[in-house]
Amino acid sequence: VFLLQAQGKRQWQLSSQDCNLDNYIQGVDLRLMEKFIVEDDYICEAGDILYLPPLWGHHGISLTDDCMTFSIGYRNYKGLELWDSFGDYLAESDNFKDLYKDPNWINNQPGQISDASWQQAQTLLKSVLDNDDLFKQWFGRFATQLDEGSAEQLPEPLAEDEIDELSLLINSLTECESIQIDPVCRFAYYEENENVTLYINSAKWNLFDAETSFIKLLCNQKNISGKQLQPYLKQAGNQALLNDLWSLQFFEILN
Repeated sequence: VFLLQAQGKRQWQLSSQDCNLDNYIQGVDLRLMEKFIVEDDYICEAGDILYLPPLWGHHGISLTDDCMTFSIGYRNYKGLELWDSFGDYLAESDNFKDLYKDPNWINNQPGQISDASWQQAQTLLKSVLDNDDLFKQWFGRFATQLDEGSAEQLPEPLAEDEIDELSLLINSLTECESIQIDPVCRFAYYEENENVTLYINSAKWNLFDAETSFIKLLCNQKNISGKQLQPYLKQAGNQALLNDLWSLQFFEILN
């Protein structure tokens, strides 16, 4: 977590000791540590940024009436979350239809689980984990998925009667200062052997034959200047992709 002091002053006390579930006060929604041993003490003023590594507790004390701090967090996924997501993708995409095949049960007791039986299941699951193409498709969706709170903040798509002709959109883009990708949206691409796959908000996206360099630009920058945009506005595939994203309000035109 990064703590950005926007205005005023705040004192931060930090501790790396006993930062575990057993040390949290029970019965409250916040994670408050019952035992808190101060190891470091900082005073942050406007413009200061304090980095908190994982598993460090922190206690903030406002020192001025106008104190305002922004907390900027980065989420770490647990292995179980990846496993659940991959399983959900397999179920939704119907890409894993192989059947479990019983091993040879000769010399087994009726209630006995043999090594061959669980090894057969392990081999079946490994086969899908070793499927690189399938794994890449899933990970592109996983890497761009939105949490529930973010998904609710996506902009409302344009209604049918609000969508202008493509030529009007391109004219607006030609004259704009820049375009701003919606901050909630997540764009990412995967490139292999000069082929690019585009993922947006956990979906594999239609490329509309847009140029690879243009797709990369959309994914790598949240704000794209009019000067950067100009070289791409004449190509039909780029226009179609922009029109698609505009109809969903995934970017804003800034003049």
